[in-house]
Amino acid sequence: MMMPGMDGRRFLSECRADPCCAALQIVVVTAGRATDVEDLNVQAIVPKPFDLNELVETVLRLAPA
Repeated sequence: MMMPGMDGRRFLSECRADPCCAALQIVVVTAGRATDVEDLNVQAIVPKPFDLNELVETVLRLAPA
């Protein structure tokens, strides 16, 4: 959720406000605690350090058929 220039919450807010991005499936990869991100209204949260296979499986699960 920490990024240069803009934090993750602001990014998500701006993304959701943009009609081109509003319907995107969003996966947050974060070192933050689950309680810090559980209210983000995202499709998945993958904690750091993450297992690459878990991340890939998460993305594939959310991908349209």
